[in-house]
Amino acid sequence: MPRELTQVADATARALVSGQRVLPQFATPYLRVDVEQPPRVSRSITWRPDPNDGHLDVVWDISDAERASIKRVGVLATERILNADCGVVSATPIDSHEFVDTKHMMGGARMGREARDSVVDSDCQIHDLDGAWVAGASVFPSGGVANPTFTALALADRMVQQID
Repeated sequence: MPRELTQVADATARALVSGQRVLPQFATPYLRVDVEQPPRVSRSITWRPDPNDGHLDVVWDISDAERASIKRVGVLATERILNADCGVVSATPIDSHEFVDTKHMMGGARMGREARDSVVDSDCQIHDLDGAWVAGASVFPSGGVANPTFTALALADRMVQQID
């Protein structure tokens, strides 16, 4: 193990034991801000059937309000870190227009109260189609950044409890 990693591990262990939050001077902190976009009808995945070459159209955007919120979260997090007395002496939030996908595919059969804006109800049954159910992350009304496995399993368990 490289010496620097051992030093970081040792400093972290000492900080945990002493109840302090200490960052070694040679360490460079990195903060990644993950945010969840609210659902919008304008964001969609559509299958375009074509006899020669069918394809998916993905419509995804970030509004100016969402960009401003993301930037504000970065500024607030930077301020909190600088005021936390954890060894960080300078930090600058990155103002980037590049966004990455967290690779947790969710949605497509959105859960909701009404058939006009969702596919399944809160028990994962397809609206207006008795006996048809959907399980998995496809029913999420919106997508977060954390691993969705346990939420998908809990929803599947709820669904199973409703099936006769």
